Amino acid sequence: MRTRSPFDAFFPLRYERPVWATGAALTAGFFALEAALHGRGLEAGAAPLWDAVYSLGYAVYIVPLALSAARAEAGALRRLLMGFSALLLAGFVLSLFPWERFGLDAVPCLQIAGMTLVVVFCARRGQSAAVVAALALAATTTLAMAATGRHALADFMAGAAMGWAAAAFADWRDLAFLQRDDPWEAVRHELGELRNLFVGSRVELWDKAYASGHWDFLDSPDQRPRHYAIAGLLTDCLPRDGARVLDAGCGLATLYPLIRGRAAEYVGLDLSEAALGKAKSAFGSEPGVRFVNAPFETFPEGGFDAIVLNEVLYYYPLSEAGEKFALAVSRLRPGGLLVVSMNRNFKARLIWRRLERVAPAERAIRVHNLRTGSYWTIKVYRRPQTAEVPA
Repeated sequence: MRTRSPFDAFFPLRYERPVWATGAALTAGFFALEAALHGRGLEAGAAPLWDAVYSLGYAVYIVPLALSAARAEAGALRRLLMGFSALLLAGFVLSLFPWERFGLDAVPCLQIAGMTLVVVFCARRGQSAAVVAALALAATTTLAMAATGRHALADFMAGAAMGWAAAAFADWRDLAFLQRDDPWEAVRHELGELRNLFVGSRVELWDKAYASGHWDFLDSPDQRPRHYAIAGLLTDCLPRDGARVLDAGCGLATLYPLIRGRAAEYVGLDLSEAALGKAKSAFGSEPGVRFVNAPFETFPEGGFDAIVLNEVLYYYPLSEAGEKFALAVSRLRPGGLLVVSMNRNFKARLIWRRLERVAPAERAIRVHNLRTGSYWTIKVYRRPQTAEVPA
């Protein structure tokens, strides 16, 4: 069981209890920013009652916590707090902006921004109580604005636009790491992944990730669709009397059980001993299955009916991707298949463009995960019956 870290109380994966301290800190932070932006906080001037009503609107930052509006899904509270944090950061930047120097009068209302964020975010999750409460606060705040002259219509509109943008950010699919038990570890791993994308793979990172269980999610329903697609392509194209298949970068060998009936010989190749240890414990005793711990470029065997490069090419330096593609084709028997799968990222797009110039794909499909927004492009290449190999 994972040891609870200090931030779990204020940044929980699942909604365990209202995080009052967080709500209070957000309220104080936004109140201070509003005072800085508009040169006034609670004024004891012409309309103290309306000033008090206006200040009541800051309760919007506690509404989702008080009404358990973030119970909808694991990680929802984290996403909401990220949205609030984005608003807080934007408000801080706005407070430093020299509005008067540029003759600008419109200063976005952070209260309306926060209310818009809560309404949009909670409405998407069917949290009607939180939506009603936020709308009620918005109505009273608008009346207070009109009575005190605290904001112009332009301020109101700018604040609503900021809130809508913050809600879009909070629901951004690439923030899926917030749904992990330890998001900070996930972020550290993603930074390591980014390092791999730029300069190539590092064996220690792969071993640590597999040993810690970080990559266990590769066997999850979110990841399996691309393996189903690859297996389907291989089943359509491989000879029916059995085939030699090299799964380069096999990881946990998730692909193997899906092609078991077509692979007379399956070779799982990977840099990580930790990954191969898990794969061997699952499938190592089956006939015709071998696992080899070696880099793809030094693996000496050839004559395969199919080679799979599943999430492999973009872990090499960009300058080497074409070379590794040509090496893979050279290890196929004439007429053999090379299946390349890559997740969407900036480097994959560059590699696909390079491959288009040297080798036309026989088939190309895209597998899209509608829940996470992630997608994989999968292409099939065939080695010509002659000895010709793309350079």
